[in-house]
Amino acid sequence: MTLYYISQAMLENRLSAAVVRRVLDDNNDGTSDVDPVTQLLEDAEARFESFARQNYPLETVRGVAPTEAKRLCLDVAVALACERFPKAVGGRQWLPLWQKSETELKDLAAGRSRLNVTGAPEPQANQGGDYYSSGESLSTIDDIPDTYTHGGFGTF
Repeated sequence: MTLYYISQAMLENRLSAAVVRRVLDDNNDGTSDVDPVTQLLEDAEARFESFARQNYPLETVRGVAPTEAKRLCLDVAVALACERFPKAVGGRQWLPLWQKSETELKDLAAGRSRLNVTGAPEPQANQGGDYYSSGESLSTIDDIPDTYTHGGFGTF
């Protein structure tokens, strides 16, 4: 998988290079190991995209890589790092970090928050029901009247 939003350097800026090294040095040679670092970053990005795809075309988001996407991916990556090796991150509890990022990702998927960019990839304003020329909004099957005239094509 290609990384689109975050890098090891960004994770090191967030946690510090020493902490990343402690969390992701599986062979104890004093350096972060490439495979665990890549896996952690890929997992964080996959988590972000699983929520973002609800409202955003991923190809566009990947091309723009909005700052908010990067922040959300890093939040998930930090939670994953804390889960992996809590002592290395000063005893930070991973679960509250995970829950916070999960809440923010759910808000993004539900349209309660946005990636906050001008133009693409922000979704269309209509995130609700279908709107018809008559001005009616039909958001659920229960809202449909027994007879409904659609654009002069007769009654349904």
